[in-house]
Amino acid sequence: MVFIIYAAAAFLLFFLYDINGATKNHALLRSLFAIGMTMLIGSTVGIIALSTAHAYELTPVFAAAAAVMLGLLIYTLFFELPFKGAYVDGRPPLCSSGMYALCRHPGILWLGFMYGALYGALPCALTAAAAILFTTLDVLYALFQDLWTFPKIFAEYGAYRKTTPFLIPNPDSVKRAFNGKQSI
Repeated sequence: MVFIIYAAAAFLLFFLYDINGATKNHALLRSLFAIGMTMLIGSTVGIIALSTAHAYELTPVFAAAAAVMLGLLIYTLFFELPFKGAYVDGRPPLCSSGMYALCRHPGILWLGFMYGALYGALPCALTAAAAILFTTLDVLYALFQDLWTFPKIFAEYGAYRKTTPFLIPNPDSVKRAFNGKQSI
């Protein structure tokens, strides 16, 4: 249970990171995202370690799916976005192509599917709780970003919202994402 609480605290740090980025953008507080990410990763590793002892069975197909979703999450957050602008300077440009043409918050898709697949790979109460709680917290975080943070940071965010779905891709957004076209 401690890993669940520790990871939930990571999401609090993500919220504080965004508040800082949309207001004062203090350099010291920009580290909150990295600290939160480290906490979430450490918690996930701990959950996996505990779950291997408590899961009914290990399902390799779901484990592979979780690994693929983790790869998509890493690619989306750290390679589609300019790393320095997004995580070092705290002033990223709006990305509206690739995964960010698919939907405005593609990281939620990959994180949610990753934890869902983790539950499929190691089915137990701990992985179920992680999948439900972390995905819910990530959706709440994205709602906060969509309604408060990003409109303050990106002047063109209103236009982006009109062309790109919030979370569930549609046929047009899928086409734009895989054709390499920008949403706005």
